[in-house]
Amino acid sequence: MLAVFAIAEALPVGGVSIIEMATHGPLMHCLADRSHLDPHLRSVVGG
Repeated sequence: MLAVFAIAEALPVGGVSIIEMATHGPLMHCLADRSHLDPHLRSVVGG
């Protein structure tokens, strides 16, 4: 059976979120991680 998962969050541009569809439902591993961006882009307010 295919389950539907939806989340509405205000997240920064370029942020990476990782959600695993586990046996008992969604499992969030990471929310709005921007560590992959260079320091200048990470420091941009509102970005």
